Amino acid sequence: MVRIFQTENGIFRGYIGEYRNAVGMLTEEIKKNPADYSLRVALARVLFELRQDREGFHQLSMAIENGEEDNETLELMNAALNALSLNCFIDEYKRISQGDVVRFAKLVYEQAVRQNRFGVRRQAIDVCRFLTGLSSSDPAVLSIKADACRILGDLEEDPERYEQGIALYNELLSDDPDNARYLAYKGLLLDNLSRYEEAEDVLVRALELNPDSGVANSALCWCLAAIGRYQEALLYGNKATIQIPDDWGAWNNRGLAKLGLEDFEGAVSDFKQAIRCHPGELIPRNNLCEALLSLDDADAQDAFVDLLFRFGYMAFPVKEVEESWSVPGLNRDHRTITGYMDGYW
Repeated sequence: MVRIFQTENGIFRGYIGEYRNAVGMLTEEIKKNPADYSLRVALARVLFELRQDREGFHQLSMAIENGEEDNETLELMNAALNALSLNCFIDEYKRISQGDVVRFAKLVYEQAVRQNRFGVRRQAIDVCRFLTGLSSSDPAVLSIKADACRILGDLEEDPERYEQGIALYNELLSDDPDNARYLAYKGLLLDNLSRYEEAEDVLVRALELNPDSGVANSALCWCLAAIGRYQEALLYGNKATIQIPDDWGAWNNRGLAKLGLEDFEGAVSDFKQAIRCHPGELIPRNNLCEALLSLDDADAQDAFVDLLFRFGYMAFPVKEVEESWSVPGLNRDHRTITGYMDGYW
């Protein structure tokens, strides 16, 4: 049993019932009031009770990032982090590593990856920033620093982080020019910066050295789809989804190739699989909406509502959200989130 609160016309009222009923009720309230982050804190509390930890962390992290930082909320986050061993104890890792900087960096990096996977954004950012500040010329540490830059680029939406990662891979490749792993991840960073011609050359070389590199195949699929070579992209995407079937990016990138080929049903299927691999990732959800709209599928409405529930207004361009608060324009495309929020769906 759990006591939570539901809002209606600005009035709070108590609710007592089973956890799953509580989740359903709160979900409906969040869809109506996506900017009320106190509802997301309440939802996170119930989700943790149901051991739906990843979704709980996602909702709680989003609430904290949007100003819900009272002591009770922060205590809930800390308790959940401790329960899943997701806190990063730097001093403890130093003690365990006994002066071995490579082992220390690996321990901290593994925790950053777990935090990112669970959607604990703020903690993942802090740990990755710590990693990028490590001082060592060991290739293993430089590689970890480079990937920490990639994670930070994603989480902070900061292109400069990708540039920093590329610089580190260039340093590594100067001593080991035929390292397929370094080349694959450098190509992925170039993709993130939309430097597709450079990325193609790097990724083709990576695959010459290691044809079974799932990262390189996936990144080359993304690269080729971005420049309109969809049929070629699909070939690499097919390989990537076999080589790294648990990676959301592989399915998302193949979905982009299919979207370009106007195989909308196939694209929908791939984007849905990408979401299954990483429910907390925004990109495949946006792509799914686009594919469903291309099909004029009624499920597009549910996909938009799901986006609004999981990410709030942060999932959409600021201009689009602001338009939803203004007088509807005659030329506006109502099959968008703006149209949904204005009640056209």
